[in-house]
Amino acid sequence: MSQLVKKVVVILSASLPFIAYGQSPVPVRETLPESPVKSFNDVLGFIDKALGWLFTLLLVYATFMVLSAAYLYLTSEGDEKKVQDAHNKLLYAAVGVAVAFLARGVVSFVQNFLGVN
Repeated sequence: MSQLVKKVVVILSASLPFIAYGQSPVPVRETLPESPVKSFNDVLGFIDKALGWLFTLLLVYATFMVLSAAYLYLTSEGDEKKVQDAHNKLLYAAVGVAVAFLARGVVSFVQNFLGVN
């Protein structure tokens, strides 16, 4: 049985280069694809979209923090340390959301003040 396995392995190993060379080559592009960035405003638009996604992710994270704090409150069973941890989580989530909204508001305020869209 061992001899048969060795022969099959040798035959398959010897045929692998033929399989690789038998594949059709991938066509090469003659030109590079066109860049989506044409001006500085495109870069600013990309940064604005990325910051919008980060803002959304922050709000989702804050929601999970609030739910986690609520779970901690419910399961604390009067333990002062768990209650304090839950209180801190709620405080951190509220401060994070407030800072995020203030950051968005300051950007909008400055844009309106300067007349920039």
